Amino acid sequence: FSQEDVNNITKLLIAKGRCLEEIKPTKAAESFIRTLDIFEFAPATEHLKNRSATFPCFHTLFRLLREGRIERNISFEKDLALRFVRESKEHPDHSHYACALAINAEMKARSGSIASALEEFELMKEKYDLGKHACAIRKNCGIDLCALAY
Repeated sequence: FSQEDVNNITKLLIAKGRCLEEIKPTKAAESFIRTLDIFEFAPATEHLKNRSATFPCFHTLFRLLREGRIERNISFEKDLALRFVRESKEHPDHSHYACALAINAEMKARSGSIASALEEFELMKEKYDLGKHACAIRKNCGIDLCALAY
């Protein structure tokens, strides 16, 4: 695949996931996961600097998990949170990275790693600016996950 092919496939899979979200959330999740897998394993994405095309997948998967519309699996959620942190870290819009850190802190806390969760929370606090990021995070996630982390 070329980078253009990957972008087009990504757009189609995200659109498919959004269409299925209300009627078949599990199928929607599969579509978002496929998109993430393409970005993880396709050679054409290896040198992509802007990987923000994957961010809607992370936001929607975490929302579906939080709402209980897809089955919770702590191992899957931890992996997903770490992937989101990794993908968003270098993005110039720090709202995505702050959101990823908030999600990762929550995952660590739920799995009993309280000290590690607090370290992640402190890093999130350094990146999160309520005035700059709250609206963008609400737009992307439906709610401000960083504010909820407090």
